[in-house]
Amino acid sequence: MEKQFIEQRDNLLNQIEKINRLSSVNNFSNINKISSNLLTRIKDSSFRITVVGEFNRGKSTLVNALLEEDLIPTAARETTATINVIGFENKTRITIVDKDAGRKEITSTKEAFKEYTSLKEFDPSTVHHIEIECPAIFLKNNVFLVDTPGVNDISKQRLEITYGYMPLSDATIILLDATKPFTNSEKTFIQDHILKNNIPTLFFILNKIDLIDESQIDFIINDVAEKLKETLNITEVAILPISSDLAQKGIFNNDGNSLERSRFLPFKEKLLNFITDSSRSVSLIKGTQLQINSLLNIFLEEIDLENAQLQMNSADLEKQLQTLSLSKEEFKIDFNEIIKYIGTDAEALNARIETTLLNRYKELYDSLFIEIDTKKVDLTEYAEKILPFKFNQSMKQWIDNNSNSIDEFIQFTISNSITAFQNSFSKVPMLSKVNTLAGFSSPSKITSFKVGGKEKLEKANTIATLGGGILAGILAIASGGLSVAVIMPSLIGSSFLSGKYLTPHFTKKILEEQKNELKQLLRIRMKAEFETAINTLHEYCSEYYGNLIKDLEKEFDQVFKDLSTNIQNRINEGAKKGDSFCNRAQNLLSLKDELHEINLKVQQIHIN
Repeated sequence: MEKQFIEQRDNLLNQIEKINRLSSVNNFSNINKISSNLLTRIKDSSFRITVVGEFNRGKSTLVNALLEEDLIPTAARETTATINVIGFENKTRITIVDKDAGRKEITSTKEAFKEYTSLKEFDPSTVHHIEIECPAIFLKNNVFLVDTPGVNDISKQRLEITYGYMPLSDATIILLDATKPFTNSEKTFIQDHILKNNIPTLFFILNKIDLIDESQIDFIINDVAEKLKETLNITEVAILPISSDLAQKGIFNNDGNSLERSRFLPFKEKLLNFITDSSRSVSLIKGTQLQINSLLNIFLEEIDLENAQLQMNSADLEKQLQTLSLSKEEFKIDFNEIIKYIGTDAEALNARIETTLLNRYKELYDSLFIEIDTKKVDLTEYAEKILPFKFNQSMKQWIDNNSNSIDEFIQFTISNSITAFQNSFSKVPMLSKVNTLAGFSSPSKITSFKVGGKEKLEKANTIATLGGGILAGILAIASGGLSVAVIMPSLIGSSFLSGKYLTPHFTKKILEEQKNELKQLLRIRMKAEFETAINTLHEYCSEYYGNLIKDLEKEFDQVFKDLSTNIQNRINEGAKKGDSFCNRAQNLLSLKDELHEINLKVQQIHIN
């Protein structure tokens, strides 16, 4: 799946590059700009996996094994002192990026890299991060692996850059040591930094299993699992046992026995399956195909409009331009109906969000009150660590349950709005109305590439992404980019019932007094948190719909501006009507043939 996805994605990028080149050569600047933006968006989408763990847990050894390249120093005293961001490139390259964004490329060897480990006398605060590019195939789809310093390293600078990088991760690999399983500092790290930053996916790796008796491995895994379940307050947790040392030995020495004993391959397979999730890959390929289809149709529209104007004389073009100018306010009245529709849908979405969040508040409030009443021990740790986690988990569950429906609601609004705009206020229908008002016949039917019926809604969603230039990016949600999860940190990032909300004598009260005080605090804090969540989502949706309206208004004005410019250009070129116009018409005909060939190649691309 991974290889097929990369090949198909690269094929689609090649077709967009062809469109970009053709639009440049044939002076279609609007299409050139849109295709350039599409290329950038597709190429720049990234996925980050951070590797964390305490000092000497084998992080860099694991990273080398994943890369299948002995690049990062791994000796006991040569510990990682910087953030190392590793991406794909056909040839290995190492670049030092300093705190002022200055860049210095160094020799791509392990020996050169040692100058930037804790073994050497250098100030890690002067380095922002180190970029490593290498030909590891699993990084090719814009995946980045991040190697970090030990979280209990004596250097405060190294601690800060590791902790600071955590919120940027899409997933985190946490290395534990089988010989010293789940220390108190690791528990604190998970409570204070993993739970706080709401990392969506965690891989718990029990490393160094080669250093313990094989008969003890399952016992240690079960023991660590129980401690993690208690720390995370969950019922199930997966722990993957490996030996990164044996894995590195097996890979670099072609030692099949060591590689098998390392149990590395099952972990790598699980990680790669996560990175190259088939549904996500299929969705990206399908979405890119739809975007190219819309881009091609916009290109064809531009060609057919120019062809139609090539057939008109200067007097007709003058009348067409005058009619266009006089009719703008009349068209604006009809356009405002789309704006009213968007406003109505925004109010409906806000009402839905408020209702579902209030229901969640009531459910959580009731369940926590019952849970507090059943406690028979001091409640300090429960109040300061467990309750915030439960609140965060509840909010994450609400997001999981409602994110898709909210996105679908917004997609539906956008699809209807964009479809209505395209049907009435894009260049073709607008010029058709102008020609009718001016007493001309409407332009001939525009050529287009069709999509299947079940894809019509998705195709409508891509129109705004490619639209008329200004609408580029308007459909981040509909194309799968936004989702409510984007603003999750602002919804669940509060301290909730941290110590500052408890009275100094809280832990000294008898249990019943603790329960009563905790209930009172819980009622106040939960109400405030849910009100904040509702207001945050309301503001966010209002801002998004507001931007949608602004972009549509800009696009409405842009269509008039583009049509006026095109007509005026035809008028100015009227005196040249002759061989140059014949040549242009012939070039446009050939260009349409090339676009048809691109469309055929795009439609032939499939991913299973």
